[in-house]
Amino acid sequence: MPGKTKYEEIAGKVAALINSGVLQVEQRIPSLRAMSNQSGTSVMTVMQAYRLLEDQGMIESRPQSGYYVRHDYYRQRPAAFMPEAQIQPLKTEAEEVRISSIIEKLVKPVDYEHIIPLGSGLQDSSFYPSEQLSIHLSRVIRSDPAGLNCYCFEAGHEALRWELARRMIEAGCNTSPEEIIVSVGASQALYISLKTLTKPGDAIAVESPGYYGFYALMERLQLRAVEIPCDPQTGLSLSALETVLQRDEDIRCVLLSANLSNPTGASMPEHSKQIMADLCKKHRVPIIEDDVYGELAFALLRPRALKSYDPENIIYVGSMSKTLAPGYRIGWIAAGKYQQQVLDYYRCTVMSATLPTQMAVASFLKSGGMAHHLRRMHKAHRENMLNLQNKIAASFPNGTRISNPLGGYFIWVELPEPVDSVILAERLLKQNISIAPGIIFSVGGHYRNFMRLNCALQWGPRLESAIEAIAAEVKRF
Repeated sequence: MPGKTKYEEIAGKVAALINSGVLQVEQRIPSLRAMSNQSGTSVMTVMQAYRLLEDQGMIESRPQSGYYVRHDYYRQRPAAFMPEAQIQPLKTEAEEVRISSIIEKLVKPVDYEHIIPLGSGLQDSSFYPSEQLSIHLSRVIRSDPAGLNCYCFEAGHEALRWELARRMIEAGCNTSPEEIIVSVGASQALYISLKTLTKPGDAIAVESPGYYGFYALMERLQLRAVEIPCDPQTGLSLSALETVLQRDEDIRCVLLSANLSNPTGASMPEHSKQIMADLCKKHRVPIIEDDVYGELAFALLRPRALKSYDPENIIYVGSMSKTLAPGYRIGWIAAGKYQQQVLDYYRCTVMSATLPTQMAVASFLKSGGMAHHLRRMHKAHRENMLNLQNKIAASFPNGTRISNPLGGYFIWVELPEPVDSVILAERLLKQNISIAPGIIFSVGGHYRNFMRLNCALQWGPRLESAIEAIAAEVKRF
């Protein structure tokens, strides 16, 4: 077929066999080698085709068994049969950051147990491997109780730094354990990174819509935000960033999540990451990359980190809070050429991340338990996301648009123009339902008719009723 790669052709033929019923649910499809011989292509080409079909939810890999057809319920539905949320025009001017009071009022209430936390940034606790981690924690405490009565004066527990460096290989980064600095969660890592690169009054280019934690940190550090518009599917606008960098205004750094950004779930295509890395290097502007959702991509292989395209100019921030254990507070920094500056600031502020939890996470990672855990989490998140998208498609009024992420656990919902998501959030809190209104993901008052919803909650009648309640309130506007 003209215009298609060989692996796309193979994927298309297998998809046609599945859709026509020739290959049925739970049936094993031809092995990599058998399909390679049949199609006259390499095994690697067939593997790319099967990975594409996995990404679309049509087939699944079963260890030591092969590939099987999945039930059509799990197959990719483009934006749940709804139009996708659109990129928004923004004025790219430096603005003072003031959002803390809004976050305090509309997001903090998700802490209460009786509220359905669709506005929360945390997944349901049942998705974490808490029992397995507790076993590792008990084991390391018993093995060296005296060793816990001291500080970890280095940049983190050595065994953990080795394991984190190995995980970064999967993100395309050849990072040595010596470059890894273990922090108390990603927020502290972001704070240290910003303090290293900026001073009060500096201007930062930041993705918009972007994580409200970015803006909260910038407010505390008295930084100004230059919002760079983002496409809900492909992420930060490179043309807008280039325009800003070419202006006279002194941009001290760029702050973003290139993979599965919060709140939209957007992921930059690989070629765009290369262009962005080259652009910032040309203008001598460092990048702070928050990659806390990178391991939550639904694809078989996780997307490459932006840092892999320019290891020296990019400060990488990772975390185990979204994937493994938020309460263990394990984050890390890989700072490239800024390593010593980051380390100096780290030593005079942090001194040491908690040693027992570092040791427990290192033990868990070394045991190989992470791969199985992530597969289980990916499956649950994908199914929950489809449930949420389909329920919104069935319940919400015309004019609603939603994002269609390739992983993570958020969707970005654009509501019809009359809807004010701040008012909507206040009304829903009275019904014990939280949402995250769009304006907290910006400093310029943008996205008032948008909201972010959390897909990483256990699907069931209570959550389904909550979506119906939100839809009913939207229709009242």
